[in-house]
Amino acid sequence: MAPQSQTQASENVGEVGRIPTSVTSLSKADWSLFLSLLDNPPPPNASLKKAFARRKQRLKSKPSAE
Repeated sequence: MAPQSQTQASENVGEVGRIPTSVTSLSKADWSLFLSLLDNPPPPNASLKKAFARRKQRLKSKPSAE
């Protein structure tokens, strides 16, 4: 990005209060892998199962907001 454009973008971000974002480019192979994992995600591992169980317990014990 040209210095002038970057300065103007920074000023615009400050005015609106948005957080600047970045773009990550993927190679064709990485893009293909990414899409493949979205279509066919791997099964949850033990850590993820444990995290889901903890979350479920927390939701059960949390008082209702009604």
